[in-house]
Amino acid sequence: MLFRMKYKCCFLWVDVSIPVLHSSLSSRVDRMIEAGQVNEVREFFNQKDFDYDYTRGIRRAIGVPEFDEFFRAESQGLTDGRTMKKLLEVATDALKVNNCKLASKQVEKIHRLYGIWKKNMHRLDATEVVLKEDNWEDRVLAKSLRIVHKFLYEDGGNGGCIEPAKIPIVAGFSHVLICPKREVKRFLDLTAEETSDLWLTAQKVGRQLESYHKASSLTLAIQDGPQAGQTVPHVHIHVVPRKGGDFEKNDEIYDAMDEKEKELKEKLDLDKERKDRSAEEMSQEAEEYRKLFL
Repeated sequence: MLFRMKYKCCFLWVDVSIPVLHSSLSSRVDRMIEAGQVNEVREFFNQKDFDYDYTRGIRRAIGVPEFDEFFRAESQGLTDGRTMKKLLEVATDALKVNNCKLASKQVEKIHRLYGIWKKNMHRLDATEVVLKEDNWEDRVLAKSLRIVHKFLYEDGGNGGCIEPAKIPIVAGFSHVLICPKREVKRFLDLTAEETSDLWLTAQKVGRQLESYHKASSLTLAIQDGPQAGQTVPHVHIHVVPRKGGDFEKNDEIYDAMDEKEKELKEKLDLDKERKDRSAEEMSQEAEEYRKLFL
């Protein structure tokens, strides 16, 4: 059965192998018993009447019906420690089996959804993490954050790839280029949805950049076409943090932008010597910017 999604969605599926899943569930049941689950369940059993309907309400939940025989024996005054221990073991084993059955059914449903929504679902294999009980931050959390970031700021719409500029325009501030994912030469060629996404992304980025750099203003500019100073044939918005006195005359920023566009075109020619910022500098700055949007 296919479901129509009203909104764009991103699903994170943290998965482990079935043996590891079952082992983990069994261990969790043991911890629950040690933490006092038996005493918590006892209140659901009337010591005088054991004619319960386990198909309705809380009594159908896993963790209640499994203890029926144990509490029946207890209500009858059976105090033999060996027998009660055995009944508790039987109840605990049944609880483990039922937890594993439920989990297996849930995994089957997830697999069916994965077949339908594969583009929207991201499987994160945590088998090794669970087995070794470490590296959760690196193997699961970090990947999850990257996926969510990509969904929100790259895949979330038709416009919105964010890249720190290689060549600063304002001294002390790095500016950012926002461009649509689809390669489009002119701003006039963007669709209405791409235009909306592009400017909404620029607004979000500008707000964070101004705060991050403790700037007081922003310049957002597009050079649309060669006569307007565009040298790279992929429409993009310059988002430039501004501060008082950064240019003697405010409009000089556009001359600087023209010059930087020409330098950018030259630096995109891989046959020429590159003198822009190092990959390490760019990576460090991108990481700092990434934190602003997580």
